[in-house]
Amino acid sequence: MYVPTEECPVASDCCTAGQTPCGVYTNHYSCDGGKCRYTGCASGGECVSYAQSLGLPDAASYVCQAQACYGTGYWTPKPKPCSQPSDCCLTSSVPCGVYSNRYRCEAGGCVLDGCTGKADCTSYAGSLQLPDASQYNCVVY
Repeated sequence: MYVPTEECPVASDCCTAGQTPCGVYTNHYSCDGGKCRYTGCASGGECVSYAQSLGLPDAASYVCQAQACYGTGYWTPKPKPCSQPSDCCLTSSVPCGVYSNRYRCEAGGCVLDGCTGKADCTSYAGSLQLPDASQYNCVVY
């Protein structure tokens, strides 16, 4: 997860230039204790608008899901039903239960789970063949 660490007197100092306008999802930040913090989405409407801007099919099905571990919201299609975490896993090259394909089943719906440590992030970055994969870290608020 990319998190700017710049110092700031106001939240608008944290926004990323060249992306969506400052204060519009995916460019939501706060300035907490003089440091920038990504806040993610605040409503399902933001996620629908974002999905529409990307031209995704079924854009109206996107919702804002709380990422409690990070104190942020992220956009996702409406959670699919589940009775156990393995019901949520995607068919991919990443095994079920491994970071980027790790879920929780909460209130009968799938919720994407975050990283648990540096090893999750370095392994994932390496699988994507990102430069300096060993430098990636799990950020928890």
